[in-house]
Amino acid sequence: MNAYFKPREGLDALKSDLNERPCKIAFLGNSVTAQKEGYVHQLASQINDYFPPTHEFIYAGIGGIGSLASCFLIEDFVLRHQPDFCFVECTVADIGYATPPQYLKPALEGIIQKLISLSTKICFLHLHNTHTLPERSDEIIWEYEEVLDCYKIPSINVREKINLGILDKDFQVTDILYDG
Repeated sequence: MNAYFKPREGLDALKSDLNERPCKIAFLGNSVTAQKEGYVHQLASQINDYFPPTHEFIYAGIGGIGSLASCFLIEDFVLRHQPDFCFVECTVADIGYATPPQYLKPALEGIIQKLISLSTKICFLHLHNTHTLPERSDEIIWEYEEVLDCYKIPSINVREKINLGILDKDFQVTDILYDG
């Protein structure tokens, strides 16, 4: 199994859905999700290249917010579109203290429960930031993973892969990131 990917439950059905019919795929997150030339547009393009039907994408990236604000804004920016699948990326902002620690787990559960209520399949992404100590990043990701384990929600730890690539000098941070 890939050390950066925790499949848990839920992605097998997505793969078959993507192959069989056009799906609505949402991206919920903060500034790294909102970037015009960021990961969401590259990932959306790869999904459409790899899976035959053309899929619809919902871009719900809002700079400077974490999981708590995302939990309150998810109805307006994601749920009203009734997505089949949602990538959630709030880790970078939460690592940067966007969500007070006592609200982190309830905010994540709120996002998950709201998506589950529409039968939306979910995958959380942990992206890299350059402005926070690794210990803080590890602590927040550990708290995310605790909640995701309870709900059996898959996650992809892109942050860990990037960190190793930087340490191995495969690339530099400026090669892959447009902001923190």
